[in-house]
Amino acid sequence: MNEGKLREDRANGQKAELLLKNEILINAFVELEKQYLEIIKNSEIADVEVRENAYKLMRSLQLLQRHLETVVSTGKIALHQLDEG
Repeated sequence: MNEGKLREDRANGQKAELLLKNEILINAFVELEKQYLEIIKNSEIADVEVRENAYKLMRSLQLLQRHLETVVSTGKIALHQLDEG
């Protein structure tokens, strides 16, 4: 991998790590997940669409977190490769 791409990955990883440590973002993830779970738990039996939408939103939130974690990991690998090179 070229050095420019490694530096970009490292920088993106650092930015993503800051986001994942940001108290406001952490609280947003927690609160939104709670809200989505409450929607699911408090829905009527016939409210299949409501539950499905809440589940999709919750799953999207989880995917966003996982993506940021992947960017952090990629950045750490890039840093290691830059240190070796």
